Amino acid sequence: MNREDIIRMALEVGLEQDGDNFFSPKSDPQVDVHITDLETFAAIVASVRQTWVGLTDKEILADDVLRYHFGLNGGAGPVSKSGRKIVDALEAKLRSKND
Repeated sequence: MNREDIIRMALEVGLEQDGDNFFSPKSDPQVDVHITDLETFAAIVASVRQTWVGLTDKEILADDVLRYHFGLNGGAGPVSKSGRKIVDALEAKLRSKND
């Protein structure tokens, strides 16, 4: 994310620009925010990564399609070993694409 992206986003959320300072016309009293503060904030937001959370067996059995294909005992559960392997493989592929 570069400075132009940050400025564009600041303007999109309604901040107004005065040189390198930005302010909200809605705040009282008016508070200026310098572009370097916005850059620092953007870097912090960009660095936050969400932890990957895979599907639990309960979540698999709650989904009609997954339960039909991967649930034992007519879909009542538990999740079959081969079904769990398929779900794990799909999750691993998605996780690698999101890293």
